[in-house]
Amino acid sequence: MDDDSDEYLVIYDFVKRKPTVRFWRNLSRLSGLKGKLVQRSAFLTQGKRAARAVSTLASHYGADVAVFWVKQIEK
Repeated sequence: MDDDSDEYLVIYDFVKRKPTVRFWRNLSRLSGLKGKLVQRSAFLTQGKRAARAVSTLASHYGADVAVFWVKQIEK
């Protein structure tokens, strides 16, 4: 079951090459859905589906990727 109220942090690292302009453009398109860029290599999403989309995108462009389920304890 996909709970859209859960937050996920997608961390990606381009070790062998730099991310392309096309990667950033596609990531920007995903930002409009359910997420935001936290740092250049970290993307916070709302829902597992969005996390999978960012993870798949980064992997496609050659990044090493890890996805974490987030529970915020302080603001």
